[in-house]
Amino acid sequence: MTDNWQHNEGRPASMKDVEAILRDLSKGERSNPPVLALNNRNLMKARNNGYPMEMYHETLEPVFALNEAQSEKLMAVGYVTHYIPRHYPKAIFRHNPDPKFALRRDPATGEPLNHEFVEERFVKTAVQHGALKEERVPKGCGPWVEKLTDIEDLPDGPEDGPAKGLKRAA
Repeated sequence: MTDNWQHNEGRPASMKDVEAILRDLSKGERSNPPVLALNNRNLMKARNNGYPMEMYHETLEPVFALNEAQSEKLMAVGYVTHYIPRHYPKAIFRHNPDPKFALRRDPATGEPLNHEFVEERFVKTAVQHGALKEERVPKGCGPWVEKLTDIEDLPDGPEDGPAKGLKRAA
């Protein structure tokens, strides 16, 4: 291999030389051309005849159909391609002074794992939600609410209860 350094007056090439060569080759192009990445998902679906396709059901979880055969089988079970708004499953909350609902912290980080004296339950259906509201309320507990900030302190509760702390944080 012969070293051809005539362009550099006999000295080895440096990074400055490489940058100069690249600058001469680009001829005024100082940046990358703009790329529109907003429709990547649509481009992928266009190449695959619309798949993967999102499929929705009134009571079951949403799924992706990867081909036409899967989408036909899912449609036979009741799935559709348009979004169906769902209100369940959801979490509901209430004030509960039981010691098992006291503040717990992650031993590794010290971050809180729960809200202090707030009971949280997940309900899957409106029937389950209604049954939970009909249950006998234990002494000292508040009513079930759908937002943490809607929890109210009980009248005989402490001056600075969990709901006041939650409302301050919200």
